[in-house]
Amino acid sequence: MNLPRAHANPLIGLSSTLLALAVSLLATVVLLVVFGSHPLSALRSFFVGPFSSPLAWGNTLNQSSLLVLTGLAASVAFGAGAFNLGGEGQVYLGGLAALAAALFLPPVWGALGILAALVSGMVAGAGLGAVSGALKARWQADELITTFLLSASVVPVVDSLITSPLFGAAGSFLITSRKIPQEFWLPGLLAPSNLHWGALLTLPLAVVFGVLVNSTPWGYRLRLLGRNRAFAQYTGLSMASYSLLPLGLSGALHGLAGALGVLGTQHALVQGFSSGWGWNGIAVALIARTNPWAVVPAALLFTFLDQASRMVVLQGQFPFQLSALFQAAILFFITAQIVRRRS
Repeated sequence: MNLPRAHANPLIGLSSTLLALAVSLLATVVLLVVFGSHPLSALRSFFVGPFSSPLAWGNTLNQSSLLVLTGLAASVAFGAGAFNLGGEGQVYLGGLAALAAALFLPPVWGALGILAALVSGMVAGAGLGAVSGALKARWQADELITTFLLSASVVPVVDSLITSPLFGAAGSFLITSRKIPQEFWLPGLLAPSNLHWGALLTLPLAVVFGVLVNSTPWGYRLRLLGRNRAFAQYTGLSMASYSLLPLGLSGALHGLAGALGVLGTQHALVQGFSSGWGWNGIAVALIARTNPWAVVPAALLFTFLDQASRMVVLQGQFPFQLSALFQAAILFFITAQIVRRRS
């Protein structure tokens, strides 16, 4: 399977990505001018809105931190020649595991309980990803199909568990679990936004994965597998371990995003709580050209554009969902660049 990867010449890859982003942004501006009820006000909301207050700025940073994790998760899988479409399910399962740990551990555990909940989320996500890796290693099952199908199966199961007697919030009119103890809440930053201290985990993780993928023998083998699977097998690489490990790592990062969403942002598990973090992580990985070093700026850019689009719509200055249109445009132009160079 041919998957997107960084171009042999980084400057060419960067210029093509910037061109795709510029075209997408230009298309968005044109839409705002043509369809907006107050074009100048809409443009101001779009470019200034995400930075207009501590609430907006904090929410943008918080969303970016989660997309850094899911973008890294997609990049790790892509780099090994795998396509993980199960991010949503892995995020959900990681959130459920973190919720279970936070609800059933004694509140006196405090910081140790937070760590246990985060690790639980990572283990749950890694386990779900590793199942697809094992199926690939044992029976050559296409991970694109297995990750998607497993995710599609996990999401409704988790949704049903949210309101079960085990986790459900009695008397709530929302599809949500009960709140976790405050002792396990991640401390907030930039109140009243959703930003919390857990968001600071994402930068060190991006650095760690950048070093692992770009500067270690393991990362070289991973990239070799992604670029030419047959040659990697000829050199003696273990196809089983390199099918299992990347999808397991990808799942762990998705699971960590789900755990941070529960412990830091919502303090419960709400139906649809991930808001497409798994799918948006794929978009971030494409913008970053699967390079872990570029995931952080790609996540910041993607979140800014997403939040800006939503503000324009919420303020009634645009008649339909601009965010979805922009995401479609950016994915179209980014993938068009990849296809053009491969043709």
